[in-house]
Amino acid sequence: MIRTAEYNEIFDIAKAKLSAKYTGANIPTSSAFEEDAFSVLDAAVAEWNSARTEDNRLEIEVVHVGGSRFPDGYLHNKTDGEKVGVEVKFHKSGETWDTLGNSAVATKQIPDLDSIMILFGNFGYTPPQFLITSYASRICDISRTHYPRYDIDMSLEQDFCSKELGISFDELRNLPRAQREIIINSYMAQKEYTELTDREDRSEIQSQAFILFPEIFSTNNRRKYTRLGVWLYASGIFCPNVRDFFTGSGKRVVNGISNDPIPKVYYWLNECKENVKSQIGSIDSNLLKRSWSHNTDTAPVIPNSADDRLRIWIELACSEAGGAETSIDGSPYNFKNTIERILDIHQ
Repeated sequence: MIRTAEYNEIFDIAKAKLSAKYTGANIPTSSAFEEDAFSVLDAAVAEWNSARTEDNRLEIEVVHVGGSRFPDGYLHNKTDGEKVGVEVKFHKSGETWDTLGNSAVATKQIPDLDSIMILFGNFGYTPPQFLITSYASRICDISRTHYPRYDIDMSLEQDFCSKELGISFDELRNLPRAQREIIINSYMAQKEYTELTDREDRSEIQSQAFILFPEIFSTNNRRKYTRLGVWLYASGIFCPNVRDFFTGSGKRVVNGISNDPIPKVYYWLNECKENVKSQIGSIDSNLLKRSWSHNTDTAPVIPNSADDRLRIWIELACSEAGGAETSIDGSPYNFKNTIERILDIHQ
């Protein structure tokens, strides 16, 4: 059981000591402030204990770890066996209370901490102001620098982790690293990548996918979506159900093409055929060459004409589907004839 009241009293003493030490004229470096913060915490523990009878005192060791560890140190309450972490943050200028926190995955965190506090010194004010509060309650988001890091806002009390990640901060930090990475990376993917279903240019994206990846028609299910999924991700598009969006399960009648239901991939091609026909002529020839080289043994020569490019694409798609005369899923429709009818290609 964390002794919240007792720790808050100690932290209040520490804030008063920091306010007395720093008047505004003497602004320290961040490393010097971190050293001072733990020295002041040590003095605050001693002062708190001196005001109590021996039976009511707590044996607390203040440990400054520093370096790249998270948090910067901790209070080890040897009386109860508790360890309360303390992360020190520092603002040199500007009357703002936001800063970048530690790595959200916390690869170098100190183990076996019961809770973590944040000690924030804001030297943008005169005199400087100091806050010590729960680290979890000041997390407001996660941003990516070269790795995902918590965003801290000392002016707002909130429960970001529970609301946005579905797990409390203390539960998250105590999970194995691999599980923390899954949770953090899932959140970042949803934040950084646009859902394909929410895109206004969804039809254009779908059309480009058909053009660049003829293997969408492949008979090899493992081959169909591999490059497409990578391309979507690299384009900043989050699509957890690539198969369902482009081909999907079940069948549909394609108006004017089939009287019987056929796989949905043909329905979607029919829906965006005008975009396919218009875009294929404008896509950079080097991009087409690189992409289509995966669908043939030799790099294709890319003509300038949109019609000629379309004919090459049809041949590549036929090869992926098993041949021009291949029956579409056991129906009376063969592959090449169906594609040509959808795209209004007249031989």
